[in-house]
Amino acid sequence: MDVPTLKEFIYSPYNKVADIKMYLFFAHLSFFALWTLIIIALISIVIKNFWCRYLCPYGALLGFLSFLSPLKITRRAATCIDCELCTKACPSSINVHKAKKVLSDECMSCYACVEICPVKDTLVMSAGSKGKSIPSQIFGFLLLGIFLVVTGLAMLTGHWHNSISKDEYLKRIQNIESPLYQHNRGQVSTYGPTINEKSEVLPKEFFDELAEDYDGMTGFEHRFPYERRFSDACRAVSFKKCA
Repeated sequence: MDVPTLKEFIYSPYNKVADIKMYLFFAHLSFFALWTLIIIALISIVIKNFWCRYLCPYGALLGFLSFLSPLKITRRAATCIDCELCTKACPSSINVHKAKKVLSDECMSCYACVEICPVKDTLVMSAGSKGKSIPSQIFGFLLLGIFLVVTGLAMLTGHWHNSISKDEYLKRIQNIESPLYQHNRGQVSTYGPTINEKSEVLPKEFFDELAEDYDGMTGFEHRFPYERRFSDACRAVSFKKCA
């Protein structure tokens, strides 16, 4: 997905109601979805943190971002007694006792291995093998500080809350099952400006009607950003001038 296509998806009608759709998914859970959750819960009894470790896309993203951190759990082999208590304590089952530095996307920096180590300063959180040890309390304050700075900047620059009002949500939810709010099921390319079934540019009046849904996309030179039948698109917005 390129940048223009990504932008069009972010500002698409579907994405504007994505959080509502997520709520409705759980509020009206299907039989298939219910059993999927039950199976995942049962597997998690046998395999610890099964969803988070193997299926969760957000967990994968956080794991990838963790590689960017200069701070890692470091084992000082000179004082290590090979008791393996660190590995047994790790909630992610990482072989900490074999690593000089824990470079795993599954490490949560929970300090469980550091706190259980019987030899002082053998397992530490530091920026390098010879770096200064960072206590868990200081590490926690660092994380809190980063969170406050990022969220504070987002609030000050107007990027913390979305621009959708309560009235707009109420208006959209009434037609949430219409084709306008349906996902293209992985067909990413169709989120860009596409054409209708006759490869014709839609009339200017059509986009005037859709101005509130497509910020900056009104005008004769643009095309309806979803690949679907012209008649379906008209019904989706209750457009009265459809041919």
